[in-house]
Amino acid sequence: MGSHEVLKEIPPMIITNSRINGSVNFHDYYPKFINLTGTIFVNDVNFNDTIFPENITFKNAIFMGYTNFSNTSFMSKIDFSDTEFKKITNFEKVNFQKESLFINASFCKVIFRNCKFNLSEFLEATFYDYANFADTEFFKNVLFERANFLGRANFDNATFAEEAHFDEATIEGAIQFQDSKFDGIADFSEVVFADSNFYSAYFNKEAYFNDAVFTCDATFDNCRFVDDALFQGSSFKSRITLARSRYNNLYIRWDNISKGLEYDESSYQLLIGNFKKLGFYADAENCYYQFRLEQFFRRDLSEEPITYFIDFGAWIFSGFGMKPIYPVIWSVYFIIIFSIYLNSIKSDKSMNIFIKWMLISNFLIIILYIILWDGNLIVFLPMTLVILFLIVSINRINKYKNDVEQYIADGIIPKSFSEAFYLSLNNFFLGIEPVNDLLDSQNHSKIIMPALKEALLLESLLGILLWVSLILCLAEKVIRPF
Repeated sequence: MGSHEVLKEIPPMIITNSRINGSVNFHDYYPKFINLTGTIFVNDVNFNDTIFPENITFKNAIFMGYTNFSNTSFMSKIDFSDTEFKKITNFEKVNFQKESLFINASFCKVIFRNCKFNLSEFLEATFYDYANFADTEFFKNVLFERANFLGRANFDNATFAEEAHFDEATIEGAIQFQDSKFDGIADFSEVVFADSNFYSAYFNKEAYFNDAVFTCDATFDNCRFVDDALFQGSSFKSRITLARSRYNNLYIRWDNISKGLEYDESSYQLLIGNFKKLGFYADAENCYYQFRLEQFFRRDLSEEPITYFIDFGAWIFSGFGMKPIYPVIWSVYFIIIFSIYLNSIKSDKSMNIFIKWMLISNFLIIILYIILWDGNLIVFLPMTLVILFLIVSINRINKYKNDVEQYIADGIIPKSFSEAFYLSLNNFFLGIEPVNDLLDSQNHSKIIMPALKEALLLESLLGILLWVSLILCLAEKVIRPF
């Protein structure tokens, strides 16, 4: 204990509700009993290298200057409840052998580095500035329930041998638990986090983050959850990382992390398996969809052109096999578009309206998409290409408009939208052959008929592609549940 071989023993001391204006120095002392309840220390206080063998109480005390308890041993219960520390407080390497109470205490900058705690309570304590608990060992339960960390807090490499309760705490500054070990239950339920860093933290028992709110980045890289990790009802307002983390059961819903999850292949694969194991099939599908989408956007078109376009088609037309609504929507869209196309051939006016309507509607849909979803415009590539193809086809047919009336009379070109819709519907679902029979039944223009046949062939191929996509999607959901 310091440079002294024998500590200076002092008799019991009771000073309550008093004011001490001078500095206080108990360095290397061995006080039998001290009661300083309600005492105001105006200047610096030094208790370093001191041993307190009996119960000590500083309840309701106010420390207005620098306070030093470093290397001190509290062999009995110590009570700092409702105590105020106005300036820097140093508890580094303090040994709390019995119960330590800091209930409703308030700290400016405080250092608890390398401390050893028995049962400790920081209920509703307030840390206005930096709080350093790095390398500290908590041998019994520790309670930080409803505590307020208004500045940065550091629990790096801390060890929690039994239960650690931080539930309902408010954390406005960055908090770190890097390389910390929780051998008992860790409860962070209903905590409001700012930046939180649990890199390489080890949770040997249940870890509760239920209804927690992560307002800034949340780092769980390289974490190990031996037992259940519960994040039910938690929300992540910013980024969350799970790279190289391992867990058995992670109770979290995809909607809560989908917007902020940092891309990492192993993180996604583990999450997909986790959702599947827990029976959260919709979450597993949505997670898989997001994973494939992230993969696609990271592909280099110049290096993997074939894979790129295969993935592009799988995304656009089936949501990578996870979105059966995609082929249904595309089917309805293409049937309507080709119906309008077929109905527009009958007159110059209809052709001009078709061209203008196609261009304007495609532009408006893109603008609406940007405003509402802020998505990637590559999704409109198939729609735009089909529309441009049909516009070119219309222009080719328009050059031979004198023959159009004859083709209408022959039943080759639909007379009304209902006929055009019926022709488009049959072509989309039954293929080009029934239409070919009609088109080849008489000798028609070598320009108009090829243009019309090419358009209908394109619709037929799109129908086959979308039918196959729909069947594959349904197979994933019904025949072979995810």
